[in-house]
Amino acid sequence: MMRKASPETKVTNYRMWKSGKQWLFGASLVAASLLVMNTQAFADGGNPVVSESTSMLVAPVSSENSTTPEGSKDVTAATNEAIVAPSSHNPVGPQVNADTSKDEETKANLYTANNTWNDYNKDTEFQTPQPVTIHYTGDSNASYTAWVWGDNEANKSEGRWEQFTKEQEGNKFSLKIQADKSVTSFKYIVAKNVDITKKNVFGNQDKKTGDMTAPVSVYTPTDIYHNENDGWYSQFANVQTKEFDQRYGYTDKQVDEKGQVTIVGQNGQLGASFDDKGNATFNVWAPTANAVSVNIYQSTDENAPLLKTVELKRGKNYDRNDHTKNTIGLWSVTIKSEELGQGAFANIAYDYKLTIPRPFFIQKTENWQEKEKGKGNWYKVGDKYVNSASSFYNKSDELLITSDVSKEKISEFYTGNPETVTIQDPYSIATVRNGKRSVLVAKSAIGGEVQQTNNVRVSSKTQMSVMEMDVRDFTIDPHSGISDQNKGNFLGVVEEGTKDTRTGQKTGLDYLKYLGVKYVQMMPLYDFQTVPELDQNDPKNNSISTEFSADDQQNWGYDPKNYNVPEGSYSTNPADPVNRIKELKEMVQKLHDAGINVVMDVVYNHLYDGQNNPFEYTVPGYYYAINHDGKMNNDVGVGNAIRSNSEMMRQYIVNSVVHWIKEYGMDGFRFDAMSDLDVTTLNAIRKAINKIDGKIVTYGEGWDSMGKYLYKDGDKPTSVSHAKETPEVGHFDSIGRDAIAGSHYDNGNPPGFVNETSEYKDVKVSVLADSLLGGHHRSFQDASQQLNYIEVHDGMTLSDLLKHYNQTDKDNAIIHQNRAELATAMSGLSQGIHFFQHGQEFLREKAGAHNTYNAGDEKNKIDWELTSKNVDVVNFMKSLLTLRTNESLWHLKDYEAEIFKKMKITNAQKESGIITFELQEDNGDKYLVVFNNNTSSGDKSLTLGDTNSTNWYYGRQDNFTEFKNTDGNRGKINETNDFTNAYIVTTNSKNLYNKIGQMNGQKTITMDHLSATVLYIPKAVEVAKLTTKADVTYIDQGGKKLVIPANQGVSYLKVEFNDPNSKFGYEVSGIATTSDQELGHTKNVLTKTSDGIQTVTKYYMAVDKATGHVVSVAQPTSFINGTPQSTDANIEWKEVTEAAPAELNVSQDSGEATEESPKGSSVGNNIEQGESVTQETTVTTPIYDTFLKSMIFKKAEKAVKRENKHQQKQLKLERKTAKKMTKKGRGYAWGNKHYFAFDGAVLHLGKKKHSFR
Repeated sequence: MMRKASPETKVTNYRMWKSGKQWLFGASLVAASLLVMNTQAFADGGNPVVSESTSMLVAPVSSENSTTPEGSKDVTAATNEAIVAPSSHNPVGPQVNADTSKDEETKANLYTANNTWNDYNKDTEFQTPQPVTIHYTGDSNASYTAWVWGDNEANKSEGRWEQFTKEQEGNKFSLKIQADKSVTSFKYIVAKNVDITKKNVFGNQDKKTGDMTAPVSVYTPTDIYHNENDGWYSQFANVQTKEFDQRYGYTDKQVDEKGQVTIVGQNGQLGASFDDKGNATFNVWAPTANAVSVNIYQSTDENAPLLKTVELKRGKNYDRNDHTKNTIGLWSVTIKSEELGQGAFANIAYDYKLTIPRPFFIQKTENWQEKEKGKGNWYKVGDKYVNSASSFYNKSDELLITSDVSKEKISEFYTGNPETVTIQDPYSIATVRNGKRSVLVAKSAIGGEVQQTNNVRVSSKTQMSVMEMDVRDFTIDPHSGISDQNKGNFLGVVEEGTKDTRTGQKTGLDYLKYLGVKYVQMMPLYDFQTVPELDQNDPKNNSISTEFSADDQQNWGYDPKNYNVPEGSYSTNPADPVNRIKELKEMVQKLHDAGINVVMDVVYNHLYDGQNNPFEYTVPGYYYAINHDGKMNNDVGVGNAIRSNSEMMRQYIVNSVVHWIKEYGMDGFRFDAMSDLDVTTLNAIRKAINKIDGKIVTYGEGWDSMGKYLYKDGDKPTSVSHAKETPEVGHFDSIGRDAIAGSHYDNGNPPGFVNETSEYKDVKVSVLADSLLGGHHRSFQDASQQLNYIEVHDGMTLSDLLKHYNQTDKDNAIIHQNRAELATAMSGLSQGIHFFQHGQEFLREKAGAHNTYNAGDEKNKIDWELTSKNVDVVNFMKSLLTLRTNESLWHLKDYEAEIFKKMKITNAQKESGIITFELQEDNGDKYLVVFNNNTSSGDKSLTLGDTNSTNWYYGRQDNFTEFKNTDGNRGKINETNDFTNAYIVTTNSKNLYNKIGQMNGQKTITMDHLSATVLYIPKAVEVAKLTTKADVTYIDQGGKKLVIPANQGVSYLKVEFNDPNSKFGYEVSGIATTSDQELGHTKNVLTKTSDGIQTVTKYYMAVDKATGHVVSVAQPTSFINGTPQSTDANIEWKEVTEAAPAELNVSQDSGEATEESPKGSSVGNNIEQGESVTQETTVTTPIYDTFLKSMIFKKAEKAVKRENKHQQKQLKLERKTAKKMTKKGRGYAWGNKHYFAFDGAVLHLGKKKHSFR
C-alpha cells in the first residue's frame, strides 16, 4: 500500500484513487479527504487550527441565545490561545506519546470517563435514555453549575440549575443528566461561581459557554468535555468502549479443535444463509439502529427492480457473559423459499435499509485541499465535521471549522432526525456487478473447496521464498501469449503453454514453474472499489491504459469494498455472482496443482470509502479508529483506519481469514499496514489458523509509525517493536532492505552496501551482518519473523533504485546487471524469509516511479520480452531459488540453537566491501558465500587463496568487526588457504561460469567485482594406504610370461569423500541464450539441491605411465573431488572398480583401517585439513597372490595398428578371452586396451569402450 513504509517515518501521504472522470487525491469524498471520525465533536473554541501549510485561524467564539435565565444575553467570548488539544485537554489524563514505548503506560479508556450505563436487563426494548455526563476542566477553587432545559417534561421550556460534582482531580468537575423517555436532545449552559440558592440569574461574567446542545441516546451514554482554559470541547457517543462490546457483542461462529467451522450463535451466522429447505435467514449486527429491513430484488442484475422489503426484528436475549446467546444487538428474519420469488436456492440479490440516530453518523476529520486543481498537491487547512450518511444521498452535509464556527454550532450539528441508509451486507460472500448489492448463493452453486495437491506448505517461514505478483499486471501484456478472454483475469494466471509472441519464450504459469517459484503473494483478490466491472467484450478490458488514465481497469486493489467477495473485474463474467467465485477457485487450484502456494494480500486496516460502506452504515462510529484527541486515526495515510481492537471487527477479521482458507485454500496471508491491527487480533487469527493448519503463513507490514490509536485503550500494535508478542507473525524488515540496497522511500537515507558508496561498507557494516543473520540484534524472537526484501510493490523497482544511487549504471548495462544480481543474492541468501517482487529477476523498471498502484497498464504490466533480454539475471534467480528452497542450512530459525552454531560471518571488515559467511554442515562440509563489492581503487576483482596478497579479504584478520558467533574464527579459512576443492555451486561472476558444478581445481579463486558466489567445500577426504610386496606375473598379448623380479612393491589406496555432484544438479537455460556470458548457455543453471550428500568410496593403484607396471609410491597429499593427484609426472593413480584388498577392511580396534571406518589421513581437501595421520601397512607374505595375480604392460604401436586392422574380429576374441582369463584370475591385454582382472573386478589401465565380466 502507499506509504513511507519505514519504521522511522510517520506516514502523512494519502493514497490516490480514481472517481468518475478525474484523478482524485482526497477529493470527491474519497479516503484522503474523508479522514473520518465517528461520534465525537472536538473544538478549540476560538483557537487557531494547526495547519501544515496555512496560517488560517479560528476566530473567537460567539455564543447564541436561547431560553436562559434573565441577564444572560451578553456573553463574553472565550479566551483566544494558539493551542490544539494539548495534554491538558485530554479529559482522562496526559496526552499519549505513541512514538515511544511509554505509550503502553497510558491505559485509560477515553470514552468511559465517569459515566455509567443503564441496566439492559430491565430494558431490552430500548425505551429508557442513557445518561449524558458533562465533564468540565476549570478552576479548582471555583464551583460550576449548569442551566439545563429540555431534558424532561417539567423543564421542557423552562430551565433549572444543576450543580457539578468535583472529582478527585482538583480541577475536574462532572454533571450527569438523565433525560426522560422520548427525549433526543437537551440544552445547557455552563456557569462559574453562581450561588443558585441566592439568585436565579447570572451575568455574562459567570457564563462559560453559550447554548450547548447535548444529544441523548437510548443505546449508549454520551460524554461531553469542556476545558475552561482554552475553550476545548469534545463529544463522544461511547460506541468505542469495552462496555459497548460487552453489552452488544454477538459470536456467530468458531473454529473447533478439529479445524472445522461451527455455527455457535443462537440466531445463526451473521450474513445471509440458506437452510436445507431453501429458506433464507438474514442476520445483521446493528445495535444502534432504530429499524432494519432487507430489500429483496427481482434478479441479480446490478440495477434490478425491488421485489419486496421485509422487516428484521431485534433480538431479545441479553447475556453479557455468553455472546453466543447475546442477541440484543442482532437483527434477524427468515424468509420462506416460496416467498423469495425466484425458486429454491436461487441466487438472491439483497441489501439492508437501516434507520439510525444522526449523532452516530457524525465524523470528525481533517480538512485537506488541493493547491492547484488536478495537480495532486494537497495540504491540510483545518478540520471539519461530516455527516457520513449524507454520502448515501450524494450530498454534502458537513461543518468546516472556520472563523465563524463555535462549539455551540458544532454541538447543534449532532442533532436532527434519524438517518436512513441502504447498504450491502458486510458479511457478503457474493455480490452483483460492482458490489453495491449482496447476493445469497447456495453452497452447492459455488463449487467445492480448493484442495492441497502438489503444493507443499512450509513447516517454518524460513523455508519460504515468496514472489509478489498482481493478476492484471501478470496477464495483460498483448505479447504475453495469454488468450484475449483471459487477459487481466484469474484464469489468465494459470493458462498453460503460453509464449511471448515476439521471442517465443515461455510466459505466465510456465514461466513460474521454470523459475522454481513455490509461493506467490497475490496482490488483493477481494472486491475493490475503483475498477469498473465490465463485460468481457468491452474493449476497455484488454486495452493498455496509459499513465493515470481515468476510468481504466488498472488498480492493485488497496481500496477494499467487500472483504469476502472476489474482485469482479478479474472474472470473465462479473454480472454472474458465482462466476468470479468459481474462477478464483480454479486459479488457486491450478496453482496448487503446479506446486505453487498462494499467499493472499489482505487490507483489513482500512476501507476505500470512509462513509458509504457496510461497516459505517450498519454500526456508524464503531468500526473506525480514533486517536486520543478524538480525531480519525490516519497512520496509514488514507483517513479511515479500521479499529481492530473492537470485539466485532476482530471477530470479522478472524472469520474472514478462515473463510479464505476453507473456501479458497489460501496458504498464507500478507497483512497490509499490519501494525494498525492490534496484537490480540493477530494472535486470534493465528489461533484459528493453527486449528486448521499451522503451516499456513502470516506476515505483514509492522511499521512502528502506525497503530498509535491502540495505546489509549491499553492495546498494542502488531509492530516490529512488539514482534515477540506475535511470535508466529513475520515482519517486512526495512532495516535489512536499506542495508543491502537502500531506501525506496527516502533517498536521502544512506545507499545500501551494493552501491558505489555506502555507509554499510564502513560504520554500518554490522547492521548488514545482523540482517544476514536473520535480523539478529533486532526485536524479533527468531529469524522466522524477519522478511528480507529489496523490492516490493509500493516502492521503486530495484533496477530504478540502483540507477538512482549509481548514475554510472545508466551507461553500463553489465555493471548495472551485476549490481542488481549482487543485491538479489544478498537478500536471497540471508537467513529469515525471502521475498521478491515479480520483475525484480529481469530488471523491470518504471522510470523511477514510486508506488504505481493506479498508474495504468503501460507502467505496470509485465513485459515478458525482458526475460529474454535479461536471461542471465533470470537464471541466477532460478539458481538462488533452487538453493534457498531446498537447502536446510538456509532455513535456520533459532538464533542461539541454530544460527550462531551453524553460521559464521567470517569477513565484515570496514571499508573492504567484502562480506563472507560460512554455513556448516554436521558432517564437516560447509558453504562459503562471498559478496564482492571491493572498494579497491584499482582492480576490483577478488582473489581468494593468495597468501601473498595485501588486500583485505577472507584470510586476513586485521580490522574486523566483532561478531558474537565468530570470535576466534574471523577471516580464517585454513592455514594454507587452498581452494582446490571448493565446489562452485552458483555465481554471477562471469569468469567462473565454465566452472559452475565443478571443483575449482586450483589453489586460488578469482571473483568478479559486484559478484555473489556460493562455494561448497566438502570435508577432507579419508584415506587408507596399503603397501605390499607380491610376486606379480606379467604376460604379453600372446600369453607369454615375462620375467619380472619377485616381491614387487604395490601401492593401493582407499579414498572416502563427500561428492558434491550427488548434491547438486544443473541444466541448460530453458530460456534462449546468446553467449557464454549468460548463465545457462551451458549446463550451469542450478536445478537440484539435496539436503544430504553421498559419501563415495573409491580404490586406486599407482601405475607407471611408461610401462603400465604397478609400483609402490608414497601416499599422495593432494586430491580433487576424491581423485589422488600425483606429484610425479611418471606416475598416475588408476581407479580400481568394485573390489578392495582384505587388509583395508580389518578391525580398527587393532589400529588398522576398515572399509566402514577407515583409519587414515585427511588429505586432498586442504580446506581446514587436519594433521596427516597415514596408516601404512607393509605385508611381505604372499597373501596377495589370491588377489593380485598378474599385470600386463602394453606393447606399443603394434597393438594399436593391429586393432585398427582387425577391430571386429579382435573385439569378439577379446571379450571371449577376457572372460576366460578373468575366471582364471589372469590378466589379459589386447591392442591398446589393458585389463587387470581379480575376483571378478576389472582395473582399466588404458582406453576403454566397453566393460565385461
